[in-house]
Amino acid sequence: SEIGGGVIRCSICNLLEFQGDEATGGLGLPTDARRWVFPCRCVAAVHRSCFEKKHIPTKWFALTLQNANTITYDPLGTCKHCGEDYQPTVRPPVSGKELVAATIRDPQAWINSALTSSITYVATTILPIEPNDLVIQYWVLQQGIVNLLYQNSASSVPFYLKLYCFCICLNGCFVLHLLTGFPSANFVHFIAAPIYFPLAHAMVLIFWHTNYAKRTISNYSGSSKHPSSHPLFGDFEIGTAVTANQIDE
Repeated sequence: SEIGGGVIRCSICNLLEFQGDEATGGLGLPTDARRWVFPCRCVAAVHRSCFEKKHIPTKWFALTLQNANTITYDPLGTCKHCGEDYQPTVRPPVSGKELVAATIRDPQAWINSALTSSITYVATTILPIEPNDLVIQYWVLQQGIVNLLYQNSASSVPFYLKLYCFCICLNGCFVLHLLTGFPSANFVHFIAAPIYFPLAHAMVLIFWHTNYAKRTISNYSGSSKHPSSHPLFGDFEIGTAVTANQIDE
């Protein structure tokens, strides 16, 4: 690939792109980690998508609480020029198209859809909800989706757990109001509902997005043969601000 003068060439598709930016010292270093990667010690950057199409089968897998920490990375091959092994990693979907494609191919997603529909039917049958109260029925459906996505995703980090617990507390306000009339309708309609519905929508998107991953290539960061970082860029990471002086050191 060519790097310099604000221009960089992908060594796979040979597409030239302008990357002129003061943050990169005018050397044309790529600034988007989702699109560009340095796969080995060669002074050659590639589009991540080009590398995936050439070396990695298009296969998505669903992360679960059980397999999140036990996923193994099969070798991706070796660079024929420098002899370094490509270093694998995983990434989430980066577009709505990828997310939908991963979901359609996931058998568990179809099971979850059936479970969500069942939960909604049972809840609307048990709780005192009028058939024409579409807002409450939609709330039940949304809560069912949040619960299923959280249980089947690997997003059990403290921040997500706090969001989930807060959502459950607001959900409890709806249930108590339906069953006992407490808290008041004003609290439910003007405080709980405006907070709950946007939050639940955001959680659905977060849990849905973090539920899937695919294998990809990692930036070269040294190996047993060469423990140091990239020979030209050192500890440079795509997406960070560097200067020409830092690169030359």
